[in-house]
Amino acid sequence: MSNYFFTVRQQNDDGTFNSDIGNTTYLNVPDNANNLITDDAINADQWVSDIMNEAQEDILIYVHGYNNTGMDVVTAHKAIRQGLEALKLPDGSNAFKGKVVTFDWPCGDNALMYLPDRQQAKKTAMELVNGGIILLSQRQSNNCKINIHLLAHSTGAFVVREAFDDADDHTEKVIPGWMVTQIVFIAGDISSSSMNQPGECDSIYNHTVRLTNYSNPYDIVLAMSNLKRLGFENRAGRVGLPPNAPDKCVNVNCGAYYESIANTSSDKFYSHSWFFDDKQNSAFIQDLAGTINGGLDRNVMPTRKLDRDNNLVLVNPK
Repeated sequence: MSNYFFTVRQQNDDGTFNSDIGNTTYLNVPDNANNLITDDAINADQWVSDIMNEAQEDILIYVHGYNNTGMDVVTAHKAIRQGLEALKLPDGSNAFKGKVVTFDWPCGDNALMYLPDRQQAKKTAMELVNGGIILLSQRQSNNCKINIHLLAHSTGAFVVREAFDDADDHTEKVIPGWMVTQIVFIAGDISSSSMNQPGECDSIYNHTVRLTNYSNPYDIVLAMSNLKRLGFENRAGRVGLPPNAPDKCVNVNCGAYYESIANTSSDKFYSHSWFFDDKQNSAFIQDLAGTINGGLDRNVMPTRKLDRDNNLVLVNPK
């Protein structure tokens, strides 16, 4: 099974990658590999052709957060890909008809590297648009429309926001009219207030059909991120969307669902990473597949229900 990545980490002489910014490298990583190495590099044209030939309806680009090694990125990629590919419709066909592609940006492997990681994220964000979204969009034929979606975890939401903003600031560098269909934030480490309209996310709203934000009030990592800002900037992945977010945005509160699985892991940061736990993330994976498919209204998906305050919450499907 092929696993597609594009990375802007700098290459080492021994064929590995480090946490500095380098040129974009396109990779087709075999299923038995557990890290990113240059031996798996292929040229950009071949990378795009392989993805477009294998994708039936959708391409989901995953953008990781801070404090991720190459091994972490591969593990998360496989968890999302395998989870989606395992889902079946009642007739036995695949619920997810597409390919998962991962954008890998240079970040440290130390939790104390948080602020430098955000600086690296900002510097490399534009390549997500130019080196991934637009590169794939340009290869779509008139009679074969494949939808491109984004899934961003933690600081990955910051990468997406900066990438879209930079693309709008440098229109001479991008093709006009580019769009993605669905953007999904999980444990999004951007301020909730930045998602008001007008606001810092305007470029995102201009280039997507729908944005879904999964929030978890028990996310301890985002609580610490909030403390770094003296408590003035609540994170979207912890408190949800702000009042003035546009109608194309929807928030799904995962708090009650997370409470039901919280004691299954001894990892103190599990509240930030449970989305990748293949033993406990089934409701999220099914909801993600439904979001990508877009066939059901946000309020009738079987993995959601309305609480007493009329807010959508994640639940195990009936």
